[in-house]
Amino acid sequence: MRMRLLWIAAVLLCCGAAQAATDFAWWKDDLPYRVPVVVKTAGVEEIDAPVQVQLNFTSLLPGGEQLDPNSIHVVEQDAQSGAVLEECPALFQPVDDYFRGVAPLDWQKPYDPTKPPLIRATSENPLHPASGLIDGSGFWESGNTTPPWTIAVDLGEVRTINTVLARGAYDGYGHIITQAHVEVATESADGLTAGNWERVGGWDGDTGFINGYTRPIFFAPRPVRYVRLVVDATSSVDQGRVDMLQVYRPLWDPDNREEGRVSWYVPGKFNGERTFFVYFDSLRAQPRPPLPVPAQVAVMREAEETASVPQSSGLNFSPAYDKTASGPTDPNMLTYNWTNDFFTMTAAWPVTLPRTDTYTIAMRVRGNAGDHEITVVWDGKTLFKGNFGIEGGDWNIVALQPQQLTEGVHSLELWMKKGTGPRPLDLDVVMLTNAPKFLPNQVLLAYPGAVEAQP
Repeated sequence: MRMRLLWIAAVLLCCGAAQAATDFAWWKDDLPYRVPVVVKTAGVEEIDAPVQVQLNFTSLLPGGEQLDPNSIHVVEQDAQSGAVLEECPALFQPVDDYFRGVAPLDWQKPYDPTKPPLIRATSENPLHPASGLIDGSGFWESGNTTPPWTIAVDLGEVRTINTVLARGAYDGYGHIITQAHVEVATESADGLTAGNWERVGGWDGDTGFINGYTRPIFFAPRPVRYVRLVVDATSSVDQGRVDMLQVYRPLWDPDNREEGRVSWYVPGKFNGERTFFVYFDSLRAQPRPPLPVPAQVAVMREAEETASVPQSSGLNFSPAYDKTASGPTDPNMLTYNWTNDFFTMTAAWPVTLPRTDTYTIAMRVRGNAGDHEITVVWDGKTLFKGNFGIEGGDWNIVALQPQQLTEGVHSLELWMKKGTGPRPLDLDVVMLTNAPKFLPNQVLLAYPGAVEAQP
């Protein structure tokens, strides 16, 4: 099927200066800090378009103060008088529910690399022991041909983690792990089989992207000591093989909520610029009630924040900088230049949905004109398979068919083909929104200014 084409959506820029706003009236006395955000269109009219900013609240609050995430409010104020025009329902998501980075990825292991954790397996092969997965000396291979097989990592003590990456080895003889799952536990008598195990993800082989590719398992940060990969089935009767099993902790401490994204829909019709303020406060003795989830939400992931899931050798899959791309980081997009038209743009993110609803998955891409194949993998299973079209040489927004998705932390993967022609395929941003009429025309640019404290 051919998918609907839309044009360029929200750009996330965390640099630039907003208009000085020290003369503006303070909106609420009990919210003593705010950041002005000037939102601009890109020369065309927008109607109810989404925008997002990423703020490091640790740097915005006085030393030692901790952000109260329930204090965040977004208010539009008149650029001249400071008069409050309206309060905009906003979604705040701390970055503790994912890791942030560009290739090479800025991931954090939950243990001292000089003191590697203990690893065990229910079936060992002396030629290819599980220890090779920890020290990087090789791959693990089972000692028998009858699954299931279990490989477990003991971190030595309880740590907060949120990511497991696993890859089944393939040597051309059918050692493909077609079905596996990941479990975690805080307690285990033997570190392998006994314990209070909780399933956090896995795959069942229906995606077609198993052979030699990393399988990302993302989940909400939780205290864990033991992590195990249970191999349930392979594509042959031969031994199972695994050549990567890695565990990562959140880049930011989830208890501190140091950095987060604030997103909202800019209400009404406009072309030009408007002034908003993100108001917030530190934790107080009297806790605030949780903020309600807005009726319309937009959850955005920058392409350069991806986990690169293919084997890197020979694929020329890399982050790149382009001033026309969105995002606060440099480089700020992914580009994939390959001679053949096969599935190349392979990227994966954790995505936290605030509620169960019908969501449109949209992405900003640029490449060869014409049709491109795409497969969307959600929590290890194929969610969507079809084609999208690219027109011209500029950025296109491609919106896929709406899907019913559930609340919580999920693993999202995009597999796309380069298409016919010499141009690389560029990916800028992916967005999930439950807005029933998702029709952005161009780009919304968000320019946060300096933090202001109530006088």
